[in-house]
Amino acid sequence: MRLPIILLNGQLRQLPTNEQLSTNPAYCRIGARGVAIAHNNDVTLNFSAEIENTAFFNSPTNRLKIPQNGIYFVSVYCQYAPNNNGYRQLRVLVNGTAQKFVRQDAPAVGLSLTELFSFQSNEYLTFETLQTSGSSLNLSQFTVSILRID
Repeated sequence: MRLPIILLNGQLRQLPTNEQLSTNPAYCRIGARGVAIAHNNDVTLNFSAEIENTAFFNSPTNRLKIPQNGIYFVSVYCQYAPNNNGYRQLRVLVNGTAQKFVRQDAPAVGLSLTELFSFQSNEYLTFETLQTSGSSLNLSQFTVSILRID
């Protein structure tokens, strides 16, 4: 299987395999399930389960702290309960400032965002979601994967 290739600092690089991800010390994956998201409210997502590398985990429970300077591959996935109304939105914030977002109209249930970021040590990430279905919707999955690639 061929993995995607990216251009980084003028050089072509292949994205890591699952085996490399699982052994890389700059990798974490965090999941939260069963969180009710109210209609038309920006909600900062807390991390509650599946912490695979606690080097990134930071108190309070809604932050991931970057352990060292570098270029990081960040992948975020968010899944809602099915509903035919409104839209769903997912935002990535760095040091409290929104950097990237993805938005999809219903009936979409899943949102994903994959991006390269240049981080300095001790910067932190938070993640917000918003949905406008007209009522509360459960977030059935929230997953973040981070890998330092340079």
